[in-house]
Amino acid sequence: PPTTSMVDVINAMTKGKLGLVVIQETTKIVGIITDGDLRRVMKKKQTHFFQLTAIDFMTKNPMQIPPDCKITEAESLMIDKKITSL
Repeated sequence: PPTTSMVDVINAMTKGKLGLVVIQETTKIVGIITDGDLRRVMKKKQTHFFQLTAIDFMTKNPMQIPPDCKITEAESLMIDKKITSL
């Protein structure tokens, strides 16, 4: 959830091995945090880093595709938007 502690965000990202975590409220995706987001916030908020929660630096309303989206459409979207995780 958005209230997830920084330690739990790092643990989830490490466990998943994808370099990102998805933030959910119940079953709704409300944000995403990438390893790049984590590095940037660590550098910017050094003294307060471990007091932050997911909502403090997650990307809200991340790009998503419907379950029936064709892989070629998803790939085109990723290329257009210059994203590596969808």
